[in-house]
Amino acid sequence: HPHMFQRGVLRQHGHSEFTASVDLWSLGVTLYHVAFGRLPFQAFGGRSDSETMYKIISERSSGEVSGSQRFHNGSIERSKELPDTSYLCRSLKSLLKPVFAGLFDPDPTRTWNFNTYFQAVSDIIDMTTLLVFNSGTCENIRLYLKNNECLVHIQEKIGYLTEIPANRQIILLGDKPLTNLVDINDQIQSFPKVVLKTTLIVYDKDGCEQYQCYTPKIPPFLPLKTSLSNDEAVAKQCAGNAFFVEFNLKQVLENQHLADEALLHLRNHYQDALKPTEVLIPEIEKQTALVNVRIEMIRESQKQAQVCLTVFKNIGTLDPDSGVEELEAFVVTDNSLPELLKKTQGRLDEIRTYMSVLSRKENDHPLSPSDDLCCDEGRDRCLTKMGHLRQGIAAVSSTFSKHRKYSILHAHEEFIHKCEREKLENSLIPVIELYQSHCVKNLTKVHHWSSRNISVFLKHLARSGKVETNVRCVTDCLNQMNEKLLKIKDSFKLATEKLMSLFATITSQTVKLPVSLRETPEGSSACERGSFNSERSIQGSKRNELLKSLFREIDYIRISGQELGTVLLDYERSIQELKSRLEMASMPSMLFCTRGETSGYGSGAPNVFLPSFHDLFPSPGIDANVRVTSSDALPVYHGAQNNTGTPIVYPNNFDSKFETHLSTDCQRTVHVYNFPNIVSSYSSNTANHLNHLHRTVNAISTNNGYSGTTPHSETTRIVQGASVSKPSNVVTYFNTTYERQLEDSKSTELIPRGLFSSVII
Repeated sequence: HPHMFQRGVLRQHGHSEFTASVDLWSLGVTLYHVAFGRLPFQAFGGRSDSETMYKIISERSSGEVSGSQRFHNGSIERSKELPDTSYLCRSLKSLLKPVFAGLFDPDPTRTWNFNTYFQAVSDIIDMTTLLVFNSGTCENIRLYLKNNECLVHIQEKIGYLTEIPANRQIILLGDKPLTNLVDINDQIQSFPKVVLKTTLIVYDKDGCEQYQCYTPKIPPFLPLKTSLSNDEAVAKQCAGNAFFVEFNLKQVLENQHLADEALLHLRNHYQDALKPTEVLIPEIEKQTALVNVRIEMIRESQKQAQVCLTVFKNIGTLDPDSGVEELEAFVVTDNSLPELLKKTQGRLDEIRTYMSVLSRKENDHPLSPSDDLCCDEGRDRCLTKMGHLRQGIAAVSSTFSKHRKYSILHAHEEFIHKCEREKLENSLIPVIELYQSHCVKNLTKVHHWSSRNISVFLKHLARSGKVETNVRCVTDCLNQMNEKLLKIKDSFKLATEKLMSLFATITSQTVKLPVSLRETPEGSSACERGSFNSERSIQGSKRNELLKSLFREIDYIRISGQELGTVLLDYERSIQELKSRLEMASMPSMLFCTRGETSGYGSGAPNVFLPSFHDLFPSPGIDANVRVTSSDALPVYHGAQNNTGTPIVYPNNFDSKFETHLSTDCQRTVHVYNFPNIVSSYSSNTANHLNHLHRTVNAISTNNGYSGTTPHSETTRIVQGASVSKPSNVVTYFNTTYERQLEDSKSTELIPRGLFSSVII
C-alpha cells in the first residue's frame, strides 16, 4: 500500500492512518500474484529502486489494475486490463477485473470495503459454469452465469465474448438446437444436467471463414545469463512457463477434436432439418393436386348450374322473387381460387428446385477424414513429450535453487551447473517447437478445413430455411383455399335449394298442361282446333323434354352437394392435421391427409368432392370360371368382371352365386359412382321377370353394389341404374317404376332408356 511503503520503506513521515484499506490492498496483490504469477505493480529494479516503485503505486488512476517498468529508467506501463497469459478464462477475468479495480482504487471513497468484497466473491462462487465452443475461432469458452439467468443472458454473454450477435447465433447441443431442450425463459438452475456438463457449440449464420483461429498465448522465455544469482530466477520462470505451455497444449488438442465434432454435429443438424420437409413435399403435392381437381369440379358444377338456369329462363318468365339472383351469383366464377392455386404451384416448383440443389450439394461435399490433421496421442504423443520436457526444466530449476544457497561452487558443482544450464537451453527449444510448430499448426489446419465445410453447410441450412418459408406459404394458400371452398359449400347448398324450389314451381305449372291441351278457343273451326292442338302438343313435348333434362341436372347438383359436404369435412381434417404437424416440426410440420379420390360418373361427368367409392362400398369378388351361353343368359350385371377384366354373364342360379361372390375379396377395384345397370336378354313372361328382378335388386341392396362395364349382348334392353346413396332405394325404384310400366302398357317392355336416369334420394 502507498502509505505503508512511504512509512516502512522510504522512512518518510506521513499523517495517514492505516485502515482496513491496507489489508484489502494486500489481499488484492496476493490474489493478483496467485492468478497471474507476477506482482501487479513492479519496478525494473524491484525493491532496490524504491523511488520508482513508490511512484508506480502512488500515482495510479482509478480503474488501473497493474503498472510495471520493463527496463532501467524506462517508462511506466499502466493497464486497466488483466494480463492475457494466465490460467483464467476470459469470462472469469471479466468478473475479477472490477474486484481488482475496487481493491486498488486510489480514491478512499470508492475503495471497496470487506462487505463489498465478500459479496462479490460469494456471487462469483455461486455462479454456474457453462462450456461453449466457438466454431468460428476454435476457442473453448467458459461462461459464468447467475442461477436466475436464462437463455437470453447466455446469448448476450456469447455475443460479448465471440462478437456474434444473438440473431446470428446457432447453438447446438450435439446435433439438436438448445432451444429444443430448454425454454427461452427457463433459468439456469432448472437446466438439465446434460446441458451443464456438455460443451455447447455456437455457429455464426453468416459463416466461419472470416474468423481467425484462436491460439492461446504463451509468455516469452527470458534469455539465460551466465550468473549464479540470475540463473535460479530465470530457471524458475522457465519452469512456470513450461507448466503454462503444457496447460495450453491440452486446450489446443481439445479444440482440434471439438472442431471436428462441430462439423459433424452441424451436418447431422442440417440433415434432421431437411427430413420433415422431405416428408411434407409429397403430401403437399398430393394436397395441391386434390385442390386442383376440386376447383375443376367446381367449374363443372357451375356450368351445370348455368345449364339449369338457362333451362328455367327458356321455359318461361320467372318470378323476380324466386331466388334466381342467388343461383346467378353461384355460377359466377371466383378467379381468386385459380390465382391461389397458381401461386401454390409456383412455390412448389421453388421447393423442388431448392431440394434438388441441396441434395446435390450435400453429395458434392462429403465429410473428409481429419485424422491426419489432428494430433493423435497414440501416434504423436504430444502430451507425453511435453510432460517429459516440463519435468526436465523443473529439475533444472530445483538444482539452480540449491546452488544459489552457496556463495562459492566447487569445480565439480560448477561443471554440474554448466551442464544443467545447457540442458535447460536444449529443453526450451523443443517445448516451443512442439507447441507452435506442431500442435498449433495442426489446429490451424483443422480450423481452415472445418470452417470451410461449416460455411458450406451453414449456406445449405439457410437454403433449407427458404424451403421452410415456401412450405409455410403453401400451407397458408391451402388454408385460404379451404376457407373459400367452405364458402362455396354454403353457396352450393343454397343454390341447390333454390333449384329445387324453382323446379317445384315449374312442375306445378306443368301438371296443368294436359288439361290446357284439351282446351280450344271458342268459335274455332275443327281444322283450326286440330292445328292448335298439334302446336300445343309439340310445345308440351318440348317442355317435358326440358323438364326431364332439368330434373337430371338438379339431381346431379343435389347429389354433388351431399358429396361436397362429406369431402370438405375430410379436407378440413386434413388441413388441421397439416397445421399441427407443421407446428411440431422446426421448420416447417407434417401434412397427412385423409385419402380422397375422384372419378367419373356415367360418361365422364365429374362428381364434386366425392371420396373414393371403394372406401364406402367394397367391390365383390367374381368367379372367373362362371360362363354361360347367351341362350341361357339371365340378367347380366353391368360391370361384373373377373380378375382379367372380362365381363361375366351370370347363369340361372345367380342368386346363390351372387351372394357367394359378394363375400369374396376382390383383387380389382373399379371406381364408379353409380349402381349397376340391369340387362335383360330373355323373353319370358313379365311376372317371372319382375320376380327375378326383385330378387336381384334385393341382393344388390344388401351387398352395397359394385362397379360396372358395358355388356356384350346386342339383344339386351337396358334399364338405367339409380345413382343413390343407399342401396335400399334401388328396390323401391325398380318396384315402383316397373310395376307402373307393367300396369300401364301390359307388356314386357322395360322403362325406356334415358328416362329418369337418376333418382333424388
